[in-house]
Amino acid sequence: MPRPPFILSREAERAAIDRVIRDPTKQRLLYEMVDAVLRISELGTVSRSDLASILAGLEVKDEGVWGRATGWLAKLHAFSPDLSATVDELAHHRNAVVRFNLCASLDQFPAEVAIPHLRRFLSDRSARVRGAVLNVAVKAGYRQLIPDFEAFLAEESDAERQQDIRQAIALLRNESFVRDGWQVRRLPNGDIESTPLINS
Repeated sequence: MPRPPFILSREAERAAIDRVIRDPTKQRLLYEMVDAVLRISELGTVSRSDLASILAGLEVKDEGVWGRATGWLAKLHAFSPDLSATVDELAHHRNAVVRFNLCASLDQFPAEVAIPHLRRFLSDRSARVRGAVLNVAVKAGYRQLIPDFEAFLAEESDAERQQDIRQAIALLRNESFVRDGWQVRRLPNGDIESTPLINS
């Protein structure tokens, strides 16, 4: 059985939260997440009540909150793969904020979980969610999605979004391109490097 997710002491985790989050309401929610993960680590099981604060964190627009929530969810999924059902519920959530936050974090999940959800998110009713698929796929290097992006491109009528899709395909193929006077390429670690073109 996988080991419970690593977590620092309650005091250390809270201190890390306090360094970046000032809003008391958001701090309390993050403290609740820490307490939940500590309980899970101690008991070795993931209960629905312990998941509640983490799932609530996905409804927050502040990346300092939802980024931690999705990070914990990914770690708990690695510990308890039956949480795939919870991830699936979030992928179909009525709130586009939740769907976006999940989509934007899918690179933290195993490819066999991430890729099917990214494919589904390509037809999400939110343009912001659909756009996030490109970024996550490029970051994670999911070349398997190139045919999906090509089909997506064929259906897209907006010129700017077409350009975004073409460039995502190029980056997944390890090709560079020029945009607004910058040479853009994907680095092996998934980062995108932009260097200015030098006029000769």
